[in-house]
Amino acid sequence: MNDRLSEDELRTLLGRAADEHRPDRTAMLNRIALQRADVPGAARRPRQAARMAGAALAVVAVLGVGGVARWALAGDGDRDATPAASAPASPPVSLPVSPSAPAPSTAAPSVKPPTKRPVSTTTPPPRSTPAGTTRVEQGSLWSDGSVRTSGDAAADSEITLKLGEPVTALTVTVRVRRTPGFSDRGAVHDVTTARVDSQIIQETDALTYRFTLAPGATLGKGTHVFTARYGHEAGGRNAGDDAYRATATTADGEKLTVYGDFF
Repeated sequence: MNDRLSEDELRTLLGRAADEHRPDRTAMLNRIALQRADVPGAARRPRQAARMAGAALAVVAVLGVGGVARWALAGDGDRDATPAASAPASPPVSLPVSPSAPAPSTAAPSVKPPTKRPVSTTTPPPRSTPAGTTRVEQGSLWSDGSVRTSGDAAADSEITLKLGEPVTALTVTVRVRRTPGFSDRGAVHDVTTARVDSQIIQETDALTYRFTLAPGATLGKGTHVFTARYGHEAGGRNAGDDAYRATATTADGEKLTVYGDFF
């Protein structure tokens, strides 16, 4: 009895086995994963591949191209595309955070406004130089103060000015202290070539007689007398607290000032 199969019978059996074969896809994937994880076994992979290649050549020789094709198609029929496993996301790295320094204050420093001094709305009356202080001459301007009596209860305080050159501005003040029985009797002068205005200013303890050259007028050089007239208690009066002052501006713009008393 001949136990050896003919080529046609072997081809038929192998074809039928190929048709009935259903590869275990899960087992195949598990083996592949184990082989990848087995690092020492990586050295054996070339020899295993060579043996598998030799077995495949033997099957080709027996089955021919048609049988191998049917086996390959039967194995691929149940194969699904396996999505690549995504690598697990790395946990976020916590970086040490240093406490932030407090932001510098941008508020403007508080500035205390300067204290304003109260401003007087009233102009104090003009005053002549206090008694005892004298400068009777400056530049081309000379002065003298004297008292001329007019009876037993009246007197005149006279200011004599000598102008060495014309002046475009002139102010003369005579301050007479109030004494017992004191009364005002007027202000006079001897200027005839220019207009000079006179004014008497009442104060609590004194009277101030003021003579002012009118704006725009010019007073020529020469000697002029300005007189403060007043009454007083009979028997005489002490002029120790009286004083005068004169200020002039020359045609060249020079300012001259003289002042004194009546002694």
